[in-house]
Amino acid sequence: MISHRIIFFLALALAQPVAAQAPTRNVPIDHWTMPRVEHLIRSGAMVDPDPLTRPLTRRQLTRALLDVDTISLNNAARALVADLIREFSDPTGDPAYHFEGYLGFRAKTHGRRQPLRTGGVGLGSPIGAYDASATFGNFLLNSHGLFDRQLREDPEFTGIFPGIIPNRVLGNISYQFEHGEAFFGSLSRNWGPAAVDGLQISSVPYSYDHFGLRLNNKHLTFDMLATSLDVVPDQNGVPNNRYLMAHRITLRAVPRLTLSFTETTIIVGEGRKFEIWFLNPLRLSWLAADDQADKGKVNFIWSMDVHLRLGDHSAAFGSYMIDDGPGVFDFRPNQGIFDEPGSWAITVGGRTSLPGGGGVTASYTAVSLLTFRTSNGNPAEVYAIRGVGLARNFSDYDQLTIEASFLPHSSTIIRPEITLLRQGEGDFRQPFPPPEVWEGLPFLHLGIVERTWRFAVAGTTNLNSRALIDWNGGLHLVSNVQNVAGVSDNFFVGSVSVRVFGDLDDFWWWLPWEW
Repeated sequence: MISHRIIFFLALALAQPVAAQAPTRNVPIDHWTMPRVEHLIRSGAMVDPDPLTRPLTRRQLTRALLDVDTISLNNAARALVADLIREFSDPTGDPAYHFEGYLGFRAKTHGRRQPLRTGGVGLGSPIGAYDASATFGNFLLNSHGLFDRQLREDPEFTGIFPGIIPNRVLGNISYQFEHGEAFFGSLSRNWGPAAVDGLQISSVPYSYDHFGLRLNNKHLTFDMLATSLDVVPDQNGVPNNRYLMAHRITLRAVPRLTLSFTETTIIVGEGRKFEIWFLNPLRLSWLAADDQADKGKVNFIWSMDVHLRLGDHSAAFGSYMIDDGPGVFDFRPNQGIFDEPGSWAITVGGRTSLPGGGGVTASYTAVSLLTFRTSNGNPAEVYAIRGVGLARNFSDYDQLTIEASFLPHSSTIIRPEITLLRQGEGDFRQPFPPPEVWEGLPFLHLGIVERTWRFAVAGTTNLNSRALIDWNGGLHLVSNVQNVAGVSDNFFVGSVSVRVFGDLDDFWWWLPWEW
């Protein structure tokens, strides 16, 4: 169990100097404002305040928006910047309160959140949510409830549909100080270039409860994340307790360059507890396992992420992750430790502005056949929570995506997209292959390769800051469907949602007068 570790995090946080400014809320990755923020970044109008980390905070975004050179922008972009500055203002006072919510309707042709890989059954249903927060000194409390019947059709949502009450009620508490934050609760995170899903920690799985710690200054940021995973039987059928520990350091010492290094550890064992030595922020878990003679009961994964600004309107980014084996280079013809096939993933890409205030991002990702698995044969060391990958929910694939972004009006973002996805027969939930077949294994694209071309356009329109319309439609051209040679299918994938928002001023009449 790791519940008592909260004392560790709070003690570390309280030992720091108290900040002179009030806490600030995170802006969730799926918040309605984020397509607008990402458009300003993609078009070069705004500098990304933290290009290798999501979510961003309201304070980060406000400072970045205030630094925008609005004189060089068109009228739509100037109005958008002003709207976002107003939206990201934090409530004042001590204590300070915030409450907002929405009601609406959503219709989808598929169950999975991400439209590229269709799954589940589509339907139309009412949706609703609330978001409430309160600050007490340097403490910030946040609660979020969501009602969406589509969750019951999503193959990646493993919860129980509880009828008419909210499907998910999430919350978190954080203590924010001058140079960091101690955090406990649920919040979707993405570690790596913001334009793509992270290779180790991403928002692909539904958000889960975890402990987090962040320490930062002008040139250096340290992040730590710890959580419990689901219990999984090992190769002998014995239930194994599982935990995840992630350390990350981000460097910004070189102008325009942001560089991060991440180590993630899956800790497993029958009846195992979360040992405190893995929490040491100044020692790699790999070395801690050495000290405890524990290398056979943990799975280590390392990655490097980089973001480089090229001038004022362009940037290049990339990630490289190594799991087990020699990595992206195939040393299997040699003898000894390099016989094992490499488990790795890589992302490269870039963005630049377009004439008229638009922007475009291109990225290529490859995740090798055996990534997120281990060669010792223990399925408990799979990089997943409740069967859903914590980073990418698939392996043995590569993907090329080109996405543009345009702002025809301050209220409307339009995003055309072209994607090519090639998926082999490999799956990280499958057992690691035995040594006698290693020599004949490809590093990518096992067996028949399914190919998907996606031609799509997505958009979002905000009507007077009260009503929001989101839509996403695409044509999928698929060959070798489900890795069966010669089987093809062409179909439309789409979704549309309408939400009407209200904040505390709209709901004041709900509250007793003595409040």
